[in-house]
Amino acid sequence: MVVHSHKGWAPEQWRGDVDGHSFYFRERHDHWHIEIDLRPTGQFLNVGDGRHDEGANRHRQRKFQQGNVIATSTVYAEDYGTTFVQRAQFIVTTIRDHLRRKSCTHHPQELGVISEALGVAVRWCPACRGRVQDVSVERSDP
Repeated sequence: MVVHSHKGWAPEQWRGDVDGHSFYFRERHDHWHIEIDLRPTGQFLNVGDGRHDEGANRHRQRKFQQGNVIATSTVYAEDYGTTFVQRAQFIVTTIRDHLRRKSCTHHPQELGVISEALGVAVRWCPACRGRVQDVSVERSDP
């Protein structure tokens, strides 16, 4: 996860990238949504950009981007968390779960070999970055 911005006018707004997909997360009044694969709409927004020396608000134009809404719920969702780290984990997991295929078809035999070599189950496919079912690791003790 790379976070390009955090905060904003709502209680919580995040912009960044997860596994090569741009995302926007916004939570306001206990409701949140996540958009991925942001793209320009051709519209511009006036956004706050601090204050002038005399105290007046300063604004700038920002290109408006919009993506596909992949998840929406409330702050009472399982694993939503209360800290920034927990929220980042929640965002990453939600995006990766959305991108997951029901069954990854990228060489499942190799995933078992990789799991065995690492000694831990492979959780993410190196080809599609989708979550895969845990591959059990069997070790034979000599």
